[in-house]
Amino acid sequence: MSCSCIQCDECEGTGSIYVSFTGEYLGKNRCDDMDEMETCDECDGSGLEELCYECREKEEEEDFKTFEQKRQWERRAEKSK
Repeated sequence: MSCSCIQCDECEGTGSIYVSFTGEYLGKNRCDDMDEMETCDECDGSGLEELCYECREKEEEEDFKTFEQKRQWERRAEKSK
């Protein structure tokens, strides 16, 4: 199946928004060379408003693998003491 994640409307999926040098929120529009990009607060920089089922499953699998790897390293560290 194909990905059906929903992109963030605030940043249009980029994960970043513009803020002027005076701190004014500009959203997706840059007005000046001095404007800076900041992480989008709505999506926390992911660019996605909602993950589809397939992507959520992949993310959970990766989180589990990472957890298992950390647990194995901790066990090895305990044994080496």
